[in-house]
Amino acid sequence: MAPSINKKRTISQANAPSLPIVRPAFPLPWISQAPLHHRSLPLRSEEFLKLAKKFNGTDQAGPDDEEDMATTTNRMPLIITEEEEEELAKHTPAGYEGTLAPAIDLVDMVLLQERFKNYPRLLQSVAFGNLAFDRNNDAVLAAILDKLWDQAANQPGIYHQQLVNDDGYSPTVEELYEISKYMLGYVKGYNHELCGEIKPGTFNAVDAQLANTIDNFKADKYKVQLKLSAREPASYRAYMWSDYYVEHAKKPGEYEAHEMYRAPQPQLAKLATTGIAKGKASSSKKLRVWRLVPDRIKRTITFVNALQKRLNEVLKADWNKPLEFPLVDVGYSNECIPRLREQASHHYSNYLMALTETLCAILPTTLQEWSSNGPYHIEQAVIYLVYKPEQSEISEIGWTKLADGYIHNGGGFSHYPAGLSNASASKTSVLIWSAAMMYVVKESAMKLNAQAEIDSEQAKTDAVTKQLEELLLEEEAVDKERDEARTALFTLCEKMSPETEMGTQFALALELTKETDRTIEKIAVYEKEFFREFELRNALELKIEKFQSDAQEVSKYHHRFMRTMHDIREFDKEGEGSGSKDLVDEIEVVEDEEVEAEEMDGVE
Repeated sequence: MAPSINKKRTISQANAPSLPIVRPAFPLPWISQAPLHHRSLPLRSEEFLKLAKKFNGTDQAGPDDEEDMATTTNRMPLIITEEEEEELAKHTPAGYEGTLAPAIDLVDMVLLQERFKNYPRLLQSVAFGNLAFDRNNDAVLAAILDKLWDQAANQPGIYHQQLVNDDGYSPTVEELYEISKYMLGYVKGYNHELCGEIKPGTFNAVDAQLANTIDNFKADKYKVQLKLSAREPASYRAYMWSDYYVEHAKKPGEYEAHEMYRAPQPQLAKLATTGIAKGKASSSKKLRVWRLVPDRIKRTITFVNALQKRLNEVLKADWNKPLEFPLVDVGYSNECIPRLREQASHHYSNYLMALTETLCAILPTTLQEWSSNGPYHIEQAVIYLVYKPEQSEISEIGWTKLADGYIHNGGGFSHYPAGLSNASASKTSVLIWSAAMMYVVKESAMKLNAQAEIDSEQAKTDAVTKQLEELLLEEEAVDKERDEARTALFTLCEKMSPETEMGTQFALALELTKETDRTIEKIAVYEKEFFREFELRNALELKIEKFQSDAQEVSKYHHRFMRTMHDIREFDKEGEGSGSKDLVDEIEVVEDEEVEAEEMDGVE
């Protein structure tokens, strides 16, 4: 397969490589039987399936009977050496048992600053790579996606869809360009005023027969009538029409050209007359009507124009190569698995994606001149588990932007703003949200991510502590070396003859050093004395402050006492109290004692 081509992205993403292929030392087989719903996952290689059969103890088989892996009971004894088993244990995740091995989770840590409860290699693949291709070549990523798929049966999530072949490659630029022209031809059959935007020469004609073949591609039981595909003036196109419900039936002549009161499939005619609205018990009296949706025409034209603009930026020499980033669709659902089954059946699905997939399947079989690297299909995966109602909107917005999935730049099939159709989140049971939160805490990467962050911070702390210890050791070594040098100098000075000039200089240096040491010791003694005196002074100041505070209290009470005496004397002068004189005498005695006590305190 030729190398793929980068599509137009932002400057920061322009040179971002796709996820490198990870080739484990031992190919990873299934460690439990693959469930039936994994039929929507990519088919593994023949070698992979044989290894899976060998490990699971089943008869060997080719890739065509992958479905039998889930139902076969014909087992044979394992033929696997101890060395193979040990090597297998090193690389095999436990994702099929419900939990990934800790070593794998530790490798696939989420971006810590964002605290996404997911895996970096998954984020990298969705944002900068090709998820379908990467999962075929990265066993760990495949195990992560399988784990998310299994858990999505129990909680809401974000799903991811890509248009690829079995190898995970997008259609080539040339194929997509021709498909886009056939999409315009399919829309042009309406003869609707909006189709005037489609200029001659920009589309490939789609006659009624081809349109009918396209509309019946997924119609296993109920077929669209050919006469409706050729209907004038507004031909029926299944991917551009939709059903709705009305309160009262119109007369046949009152319906407009782009409306039908009968089902496009004869087998569904009873549904139109009985008027049973799916999922609406209160709508039993409403009538079902089919009509053209003008917004679908507008969005289809917008999608084709943006896609062709993107494709025209590729060199003509590379038009036979697939895009590195396939067309993608991202969405939220409180039940991802049933929703993806609806998408795969083209029932209440993304009509742009469904029409593109249908054209990829129909054109190679109906046009002899068509050459294709297909067959192509919609590859489905669950990429994120939502565990809070308020996460539904922001998660869908974030993942759609990461995948570059909007129609306006030709990146994908998402035509409706993400985060605006998440009403089902508020209707989800509290028990489901509680269980979802418990699962994310216990089973997802969040716990290990938090522990990894703690370990990272602890490692930084340990590194700083180690550096401090090394600095202390270096300081001790320097002090020791200095002391040894001083001792050696003293010894040398004592041995040298004082008569020589150098000996005299060494003797002076020795005396100076000793005098310096004595001075340092005196300074240390003075410092100790100073600090002791300083502490005593502080203690004395505290005592003085307490004494002053007590004196203020005594003065306050003395003032109150003197005022009381004054009041008593005034009262006595008026002659209104016989016992007042005795009370005054007693108070004067107490006052004399307090004055003597104050004088004694002053003497002290």
